[in-house]
Amino acid sequence: MLNNDLIRKERINSITKDFEGNIWIGTSSSGVVRMSATEMKELPFDAPLNKQPYPFGKSINNIFQDKAGRLWFSSWKNGLRIYNPRENQVVSCPPIGTNNNPFRVFEDKDGLFWICTWGDGIYTATVDSNMQLQFNKAVLSANTPGQIDDIVYSIVQDEKYGYLWVVTFKGLQVYRKLPNGKLMLVDTSDMIETGDLNLFHEITKDRKGNLWLGSIGNGLYMLDYKRSDVINYNLQNIKSVINKSSFNVALLSATNTNKVNLSVSRVGFFSLDLNTGLVHPAKDNALKNIRSISSMMHFAERDELWVTEEGRDNVYIFKMPLPNLGFTRNSR
Repeated sequence: MLNNDLIRKERINSITKDFEGNIWIGTSSSGVVRMSATEMKELPFDAPLNKQPYPFGKSINNIFQDKAGRLWFSSWKNGLRIYNPRENQVVSCPPIGTNNNPFRVFEDKDGLFWICTWGDGIYTATVDSNMQLQFNKAVLSANTPGQIDDIVYSIVQDEKYGYLWVVTFKGLQVYRKLPNGKLMLVDTSDMIETGDLNLFHEITKDRKGNLWLGSIGNGLYMLDYKRSDVINYNLQNIKSVINKSSFNVALLSATNTNKVNLSVSRVGFFSLDLNTGLVHPAKDNALKNIRSISSMMHFAERDELWVTEEGRDNVYIFKMPLPNLGFTRNSR
């Protein structure tokens, strides 16, 4: 367990590792804490950032590092900030939409940034060497019906077609970026069967380029482009473990082995064995007792899983791999 006075009694919304190996922790009301992953201590910021109470924002939705090494901080109803570590410079971006509530940032293969918002749909952004930004509202092509949902959770780009896979409040949408910058809806009925609900909470891409979708009520989907098909891990044996007919896969995390960590809302942690398709609850008592996981990230170099619990003030660090599908817990 990581004990730090700056994150006591805090909800941890985001954990990110930068290119230097440092850990950035985004909290709901105490801003950002930067930790050394090797020494397990806080890394203070240099002037002038250390003179400001919340240089990256107070309530952090998400932390993202782009290909150039800049860190993007999405703040709840308080806009977007970009930090250039080489210059030790933070830039506050212009307001995004009516609500100014960025939720997630993503950089596509062309270097274009996509800003998912809570209330204003999707925006694209370009940034120059002086950290000056230009925002544009993402719009659909004339032959694409409907509109982009206002609440957007997550977005990734597949490596085969370059499609943008977007998880919103209303479901999953897949778009192709046209040369004029507009988005055209892609029919994915032959690629993935989402069922009647079409409700998802998260999408992520693993190191091999596979896409993983955590659904509400239909288990876990994995899109393997090498085989051009979708594998649906329906996670049926979770139902027998939790004694519930439906459940929400809220968070996903890769491992260094042929397993995937996943969090079920209000239930807790499970490990999915990709060889058998079976899921197993954690055996470690500390991890087993975390019923509402607010964030979860695996750090491959250290082979550690960092977990935070909603409403609690600790970051739990578990050493991997999973011996007998259990954990060895480090208390720090």
